[in-house]
Amino acid sequence: MFSFISHDVDVSSILRNFSSSKNIVKWEEILNKNENDFEIVSAFKEVNTKLQQQTNFKNFTSQERIPLMNFINNYINKKVTSSSLRTEMITFIRILSRDKHEVELLYIGKIPQYLLAYSHFIKYSNDDPDDINEDITRDVYLESLKCLTNSFYSSKTSQKSATNDVAVVILQTIRLIVLEIYDKICLHSNLKKKSFGEENLPSRDISYLKKFNLDIFDVFNYLKKSNDDTTNSMDLSDVLFLMLKHVFILSFHKSKEQGNYFVTEDALKEFELIGKIFSSSEYYNNKVWPSKFDTNPWSQYFRSLFNVYNLTNPNNMGLLNKYRDSLIQICSSIINYGSLYPQRREQDAINLLAAFPDNLSSLIHKVEIIPAEGSLDEKILKEHLWNGYNMGVPSEIMRIIDDIIPPITDDILTSFSYNPLLELLPANLTVLIGICRSSKEARRYCREVILPPLTSKDVQQRPDVGKGLRNKLIRLISQPELQADRLSAELLFILCKKSVPRLIKYTGLGNCAGLLANSGLLGKINEQKNGSDSEDSETEDYKSVEDKVNPITGYIEKQPKYNVFENMSEEQKEYEAVKLANALHKMMDLGIVSPAVIDEKGGTRAATSVLELVKDVESEKSDSD
Repeated sequence: MFSFISHDVDVSSILRNFSSSKNIVKWEEILNKNENDFEIVSAFKEVNTKLQQQTNFKNFTSQERIPLMNFINNYINKKVTSSSLRTEMITFIRILSRDKHEVELLYIGKIPQYLLAYSHFIKYSNDDPDDINEDITRDVYLESLKCLTNSFYSSKTSQKSATNDVAVVILQTIRLIVLEIYDKICLHSNLKKKSFGEENLPSRDISYLKKFNLDIFDVFNYLKKSNDDTTNSMDLSDVLFLMLKHVFILSFHKSKEQGNYFVTEDALKEFELIGKIFSSSEYYNNKVWPSKFDTNPWSQYFRSLFNVYNLTNPNNMGLLNKYRDSLIQICSSIINYGSLYPQRREQDAINLLAAFPDNLSSLIHKVEIIPAEGSLDEKILKEHLWNGYNMGVPSEIMRIIDDIIPPITDDILTSFSYNPLLELLPANLTVLIGICRSSKEARRYCREVILPPLTSKDVQQRPDVGKGLRNKLIRLISQPELQADRLSAELLFILCKKSVPRLIKYTGLGNCAGLLANSGLLGKINEQKNGSDSEDSETEDYKSVEDKVNPITGYIEKQPKYNVFENMSEEQKEYEAVKLANALHKMMDLGIVSPAVIDEKGGTRAATSVLELVKDVESEKSDSD
């Protein structure tokens, strides 16, 4: 989750010296006398700077941690502690929370509650007159939000402190911030605001953002914003992103808890409204966003919903399904709009759709209303209109798959070189299969793109060699380590109208045998072709060479220059055949190989002997006429 550059720093010595009893006693004396804490601030700032790029703190022992964390717990919330020191203390906790080793010792006493209070997720508790009131600074607020991202991820103590009441506050605050940004975008771009039904949801006071000067979303300067992580450069969108990360992490850790707030009607209403704003043209397509950026808020949003739908108790699915269709349309809008920006790949929206593979029919619909001329919606529709249907989602998914899988341009049997993007294939294929299963129009469209009618040129080389999507998907079948081989074969089978002869024609029996065996379809490899199998899957050009195509390999093989049997007598050929049969029989007895035969159900079972493999072969010396 965290990636930092590693530097040669003696972390153990730095922390040991910093947390020495001598230092702690001196710091306590300064604070108890209410003296200037500049020296303590400098010490914390120095150690934080040295540790900024570190992630491994396993050598910082519990004996060294406990006295230091007791000091922080005792003084972080006191009036004698300056805001600068409070900020540096929180930064120190945040940095050490990157390592789960002994992480719970960072959250002793009231530290989890302090962080939640500084983030305005819970109310302050003023039991001690020496404690501060709600008068915290912008830096303390922002550093607390950052720290909670690490603490929710690493610490069970911190996760437990995030009760349902905390989750309510976070999600409602996110909704109000999203609405605030939406209003500012519309004002800047002179766009008419839509109503999303926000008046039906609870209100909440977030005026503290104005006090921290964080209610600003400078649409003029957003693209020029510095990439640094300093609090001075942060604005409303950064606060939103941090809170969405909180929801993403908590939605995972709380998925198995009884009474999980994220699986309630109130939470799903919040998610639905937030998604409608994210997927609105005014919000998504505004020029304030860069063409590509890694901190877009809707990605964290979709990841949270993925956790909610995939990890929750099955007993909650009735409630979750109530909002399913609405969320599918939100995903569809984001994917369609994302197609306008080649640098964006809205994979998180596709991942969420993969949670509903049997309910995707609503993604393909006949276009009844043409958008206003010149609008972005019209531009998208022109791009994806096919026979009166909007094919935006399958078109974008096929583009992503095509971009991810590298082309194979030679006959050398090699595996794909590792690319982390290849791990995205199962989700993309799952969604494409779901769409094709549920929509006849989508099947026709995808067949037109992936499996156009064959020509003689298509069968001059192996079907898995080439730059086309058909070639790439067939090559994927032979790469089981990518965990997308079965899905690729299944997609091709669906696009072949579930016709075994048609599938063999496009892929070659050798490539699709595994799918046919697993599906109990091996018995259909010799069935007669349907008329439609030739009608829309081959050209006259292909028919002229069809007899030369090897059905096993799927292409026209070059004839070997030398025939090893050419100068053999019939006795020699018979001798070699018997020797081969004996060798095969021996390997079967030793368990080295296990030849299979087709059973009555069209599946496979192990052959008991070599004779069983040839029992159906007609004798050449038959007396029949």
